[in-house]
Amino acid sequence: MEEVKKNSDWKWLKLIILLGLLFRILFIVVGGKFYFGTPDFKIQGDTYGWIDSIMNLIRNGTYSSDLNVPNASFFRPPGFGFLIGIFYFIGGQNMDTGLQLLSWFQILLDTLAIWMIYKIAINMGTSPRASLISAFLYATYPFIIVWTPVLYAESSSVFFMISSLYFLSDAKTYKRNFIYSGIFAGIAVLTRLQCIFLIPGLAYFAWNLSNRKINFKSGLISFLLCFGLVYGLWPARNLIFQDRLVFSQDLRVGKHWSPDYLAFMDYIFSIKTDHQPEYQQIIENQKLDWPQDAYVHPGDSFLLAETIEKCRTCGTGFSYFKYHAGLIKAPLGPNENCDSLIEYNFQQLTRSQKDNNKLNYYIKTPISNLKKALFKLSLYGDKSTAVKAAGATLFSYRTLLILLGIIASIMNYRKKWFNPVYGTMALSYFVLWYFFLCFVYRNMEIRYLLHCDLLLLIPCAAMIAGFFSKTAVTNIPKKII
Repeated sequence: MEEVKKNSDWKWLKLIILLGLLFRILFIVVGGKFYFGTPDFKIQGDTYGWIDSIMNLIRNGTYSSDLNVPNASFFRPPGFGFLIGIFYFIGGQNMDTGLQLLSWFQILLDTLAIWMIYKIAINMGTSPRASLISAFLYATYPFIIVWTPVLYAESSSVFFMISSLYFLSDAKTYKRNFIYSGIFAGIAVLTRLQCIFLIPGLAYFAWNLSNRKINFKSGLISFLLCFGLVYGLWPARNLIFQDRLVFSQDLRVGKHWSPDYLAFMDYIFSIKTDHQPEYQQIIENQKLDWPQDAYVHPGDSFLLAETIEKCRTCGTGFSYFKYHAGLIKAPLGPNENCDSLIEYNFQQLTRSQKDNNKLNYYIKTPISNLKKALFKLSLYGDKSTAVKAAGATLFSYRTLLILLGIIASIMNYRKKWFNPVYGTMALSYFVLWYFFLCFVYRNMEIRYLLHCDLLLLIPCAAMIAGFFSKTAVTNIPKKII
């Protein structure tokens, strides 16, 4: 009877994996051009930062997005850049061919991740039904489908994160999996830096699996050592070869990321959640309609107007955005800008917000960020009515799954639908990363939250399955509950 049940589960899992693959193929072939508004959606603006960095390493021996800018050596961590480099060679040293192959390879990796999610759920003590629901939720999750073919670091870093968790969830069976988990965790962080906020939760997980005393050295320490060795290659390289200890990245690389634009972003996020419509109004020379919070100090009004005018006439970063939007014939040259003055003015305006508008800066704006992170309903840009309606539906679905996942993780401490250690790990990642993004970093893009959201799918599935089961899960090892 048990064998029949296993065969039945396997048949359902194969159908779910096939369904997930079909959705991903349909999106890359048909849906992507409608969602992103262009048939060339696979390669987007940030892609070139990784391309330039790895090509400079291959051709000139230095990993840098611009050999003439010292900070460009730290523009992007190398995880995704190296992946692009591998496919550059697989494509016969033709970058266009390599990138197309990489986009399809990401689809295959994400399809494999569906099976890994199922195995993680099983290893976490969920019922077979809950494990199948977990796989189904991942296979059909709209936002991993949307970002899988795009040549950004989201998709590959999600795969590396899931790989780390997959090996760690089965580390009690194979002790070497602590090593594999640490390696993949390090690669995940080098691919997308926000994965670093998951490391405390993974370490807590490894600590519990290590039985806290008996296998402490072979478990937690093995995980941390391997993670440290892999991730540590980045700051070690920066210190040894660039004479600067950088643990994350440095966006101050000129062109689009010049001081004028970076200072503008710091200012706009001190008063509101989005940089639109002000950004578009600046580059298109439209009248700006600032929120009232921009004028809390009497002297800010004139300084802000003066600074915006300089952004339009002598801001390097803004000139590059205008150029690539087809609004001007060429960006500003090195000796034509007033970036330092724009940067100074925006710094004064940001300081004014911190000093004179504390409630908005420290409370209202971060809470507005959190509201957007959890309840965003609309898409950016000029979209058709149908695309906007579909986007609102998908964002509502995302919100529902996140809330259910959080509730399930909390309820699970009593219900025991799955290993509570997993819930603690997922919740700690959620709290750490959402807090940092909303209250500290403030540049809010929903794709930055993808990793957190996906980890909540297993608790969500376990709760859904638990409502249809009269008995609690009994196969969770007692010493790690």
